[in-house]
Amino acid sequence: MDGGFGGGGFGDYNTSNGGGFMTGEGGGFSSQSPADAGIKRISTVTPVCVKQVKDAQRGDDTSFIVNGVAVDKVALVAVIRNVQQKATRISYNVEDHTGLIDVMQYLSGGDDEEEPQVPEEVAQNREGRYVRIVASIRAGEDDSKRLNAFLITPIDDHNELTYHFLNVVYANLVSSHGILGERKLGLQAGQPRGSQPSQAGMAGQGMGTATNGATAFNNTPMDTGLPRNLQAVLNVIQTEGSASETGVGMSTILDRLRPQGFNEPQIRSAVEELLNEGQVYSTVDDDHFKSTDD
Repeated sequence: MDGGFGGGGFGDYNTSNGGGFMTGEGGGFSSQSPADAGIKRISTVTPVCVKQVKDAQRGDDTSFIVNGVAVDKVALVAVIRNVQQKATRISYNVEDHTGLIDVMQYLSGGDDEEEPQVPEEVAQNREGRYVRIVASIRAGEDDSKRLNAFLITPIDDHNELTYHFLNVVYANLVSSHGILGERKLGLQAGQPRGSQPSQAGMAGQGMGTATNGATAFNNTPMDTGLPRNLQAVLNVIQTEGSASETGVGMSTILDRLRPQGFNEPQIRSAVEELLNEGQVYSTVDDDHFKSTDD
């Protein structure tokens, strides 16, 4: 039995038609270099399946082209088939029934020769467990693809498996028809989706369960798609945290945002949601954060 979901979960999902990226709210597509003229770029987290990652082509910089769009970060839902632990990193081999791929998650400190000291939350990611992964795509010299994970979280609700693949398919529809097609479906950028799949859920599966229509990913400070408290916290982490390897401390975030009318519970709740979304990550301790865009 895989992760308590009866050994299946994905069924015979067909990836022949591809898909797997979303337009960001408030203008998720950004400009491209002359070398990639005609290639759109996505700065949000892109829902994908393993096959799409393995078929991705190199972009002009660190990005990869998925179905004609340059993506920086991707979200994947898969079951762990193998785990190899060292002090500074954990290597996973994961499968989503469209293929197998290696995922690398780096840990803070340590030496490869030392006995692994794995954080408790990371230790939950064991073989046979379904997980949600937010990561960047990397390629070896032979062009084989792997993922460098920012966030790996266990999945306890099997509905999230179906939800993720619906997001991948839906993303393909949006990519095919563009913003106009999205608006024809009544999904105006920046508006709540109600019961329809949100770009937030599609963007990373990192915002709770499939029934949770949270906010959209967009890592640009000028984006207005996020709720005001999340956008304010993200802006501080991006601007203050980029200058230091340890990122920005919670005390600094509080100092910057209290004058703007935010109280401490609102700020801490926003940080927690951004962590769950995979937009930020903790560094030296639980009170220092950096943006995954850095």
